[in-house]
Amino acid sequence: MGGIYANGPTHAGVGGGSLVIAAAGAITISGTVNANGFNGTGDGANFGWGGGAGGIVILASKTSVSNTGTINANGGIGAANSAGNYASAGGGGGGVIHMLAPSITGGTRNVNGGSAGSGSDTVDGDAYGGGASGGNGGGTAQNGSAGLLLTTTVADPSTLFVP
Repeated sequence: MGGIYANGPTHAGVGGGSLVIAAAGAITISGTVNANGFNGTGDGANFGWGGGAGGIVILASKTSVSNTGTINANGGIGAANSAGNYASAGGGGGGVIHMLAPSITGGTRNVNGGSAGSGSDTVDGDAYGGGASGGNGGGTAQNGSAGLLLTTTVADPSTLFVP
């Protein structure tokens, strides 16, 4: 989850969640898989919250993983500043996409960090950073860091998982 304010309502961007597919047969992705973090919001008065971190997508197959579509695990955007109320918030960090199989076609995979909220206000209110590897909030907020794209070519990925 993106940065939160512990004593008030939470408007932080929620993280992208997790998806794990472990298959004995082939895995084929021809559409779009999204595990994106949600955007942070502000309360309009005092606080701006960071974007949620991108999620985790793990695809493991004993035969092949083929992605002809798009897999996304991007960070959410931080809340924009509200002049006179709060500064802009940091973007959420990108997530993780990991493919494991003897044969892998990676295709389009995105793990971009979320953009920082727009605007700059160093005086008023509070703004929070984004989720995992997210950017700092306040003043001129920062973008979230990029996530990880991992490809592991292995004869039998089940040997890498703990039973």
